[in-house]
Amino acid sequence: MARPLLGVEDCARIHAASLDILETVGVRVDDAAILALLERYGATGTTQPDTVRLPRGLVRECLSTCPPTARVTDRNDRLRELGSGGPAVFWTGNALYVAHGHQRDELRTTDLADLTRVADACPEIDGMVGTSVADFPPPARDVAGFRVMARNTAKHLRPCIFTPDGASAIVEMGQVLAGGASLRERPVVSFGYSIVSPLHWTSTGLGVIRNTAGHGLPLMINSEPMGGGTAPVTLAGCLALANADTLSGIVIAQLFERGRPLIYNVGFAHV
Repeated sequence: MARPLLGVEDCARIHAASLDILETVGVRVDDAAILALLERYGATGTTQPDTVRLPRGLVRECLSTCPPTARVTDRNDRLRELGSGGPAVFWTGNALYVAHGHQRDELRTTDLADLTRVADACPEIDGMVGTSVADFPPPARDVAGFRVMARNTAKHLRPCIFTPDGASAIVEMGQVLAGGASLRERPVVSFGYSIVSPLHWTSTGLGVIRNTAGHGLPLMINSEPMGGGTAPVTLAGCLALANADTLSGIVIAQLFERGRPLIYNVGFAHV
């Protein structure tokens, strides 16, 4: 019988270490208003003006308001309930380039349209994730890519976000795709963003959390530590940091919208 790599006690120790990290080291937050919000709920300042420590009581409270599942749907009204122990859901990944044999080219909207149509034709794929498109300037790539995906599939859409304003625009576009229903009732779009590990939320990531709040839309909180580079080289140490990264995003997201469904993702951790 296969033995799990980490037991229950191991996971509990890693989680306790993450709470210690947030309570003693803190998290850098590149937004004065969100720093003030965190301090209003019990976070304490450090010697660095842009860094706050998160008490474990605040983390536990915000975890308690997270729903156990997240609902996503598509424009054909195929509903998926995401949760621990539930069925697997398959979405595409994102990229910067497209390969033609040994030739690497920048990915453009025509390539994204082709990729979206392939994903649309595959019944095993449940959702389409956005990517960078080189034929638009960076501030417009999220909206341009979302438009291309929406034109070429009715599956659930996860845009690749480049600016907080882009996130706001895509919420409005999602409301159009919802066809008159609220996004809370018909979540045809979801969002996600990565903290800059270790423990640094940029103004862009924070803007995405803030500008997509209030609609019950699922939000994936990502941590991408590099073991031996930006994180400890040991598995337990890397996981403790990744968990702390992700917990800090959960706290911020819940303070903006209590009960917002969040998807916990430390799967981007790597060496």
